[in-house]
Amino acid sequence: MKVLSKKTGFISLIAVIAVIFMASCKTSDTVAPKLILLGDNPMTISLNAVYVEPGATANDNKDGDITSKIVITNPISLQPATGPFQDIYLPKDATIAVGTYTVTYTVKDAAGNTTTLNRTVNVQNDISPYAINYSVHKINQTHPATTYPDYESLLTFDPNINNRLWFAKFSNLSLYSFNVYANVRGDSIFIPLQTFPSSDNYNFRGNDQTTKFAGILNRNQYKFEILYQSSSNSTSAEIIDETYTKKY
Repeated sequence: MKVLSKKTGFISLIAVIAVIFMASCKTSDTVAPKLILLGDNPMTISLNAVYVEPGATANDNKDGDITSKIVITNPISLQPATGPFQDIYLPKDATIAVGTYTVTYTVKDAAGNTTTLNRTVNVQNDISPYAINYSVHKINQTHPATTYPDYESLLTFDPNINNRLWFAKFSNLSLYSFNVYANVRGDSIFIPLQTFPSSDNYNFRGNDQTTKFAGILNRNQYKFEILYQSSSNSTSAEIIDETYTKKY
């Protein structure tokens, strides 16, 4: 029988430990997965349009394709189910609030290495370029002898309904300040009937009684003319013609 000396046994033990250490080094994984975002980044989408997730892919040097392990955190305000939203009807996953959102993508491999990427998503109201300050010329077609001074009006876009503009101090009345909205479809402007019971029961609507059509937006010139009806408890129905011109 061959008996190993203490020195030889010690050397053999060191060799075994070295082999184990080298093997562990070969199997250790410190490389994070490779994550690739699909689609645009940043991404722009119209308000009330359906958000379709562009997705991402992930591959790992040890685990291979781990796309299925990607976790997406999406803070975008979306319509939870097809149905009514305020005074309109929207499909599921339609965007319902303007803003700049950060969608986060995270993936982890079997060794615990993690990769995270962000996508910026801008939800915008398509009518926002026309939410500016205008100079307004007002004519009373029912009573032509009545004259009004020109006035300024700052229009704002609706944060939840696409292609909707709000007119602050609509019609520039001396006793009341009305916030009236108009919907823009293509280049056509519509003013639905809006009533203010607490303010002498004033009401406004586009001059066309059926469609509430009020006018045409000249997008190139940032100019439009609206024709609407106005009435209240103390005043009979009047047809008002207003021309809005971009104020420089």
